[in-house]
Amino acid sequence: RLAHGRVEEVAQQLTASETVLYAAVPYTELQAGNWLVRERAPHLHRCYDWFGRVVHWLVQEVLEEEEVQARADVLGHIIQLGWKLRALDNFHGIMEVLCCLSFPPVYRL
Repeated sequence: RLAHGRVEEVAQQLTASETVLYAAVPYTELQAGNWLVRERAPHLHRCYDWFGRVVHWLVQEVLEEEEVQARADVLGHIIQLGWKLRALDNFHGIMEVLCCLSFPPVYRL
């Protein structure tokens, strides 16, 4: 669960995990359209998969709450997470937060 006191810790852990993921991507996976084929760019596709898992985790955090105030609290925590990620210069993490907030079931709230 994304608790208020843990937002900073979650931001730091996401940043550390994503740093490791992106550091493992060799430049050859970014050349000549290699990123389009999973077999030619396995490290980059791991980053894509990670992105999707984080977005869906954040969406799940919001939608698991049944009460309006609880959902609003979780959305507040997710927005705080985005600001913490910005302070850490984790632009990939910021995009994960933005995708969560623009996910149709969350956006309609």
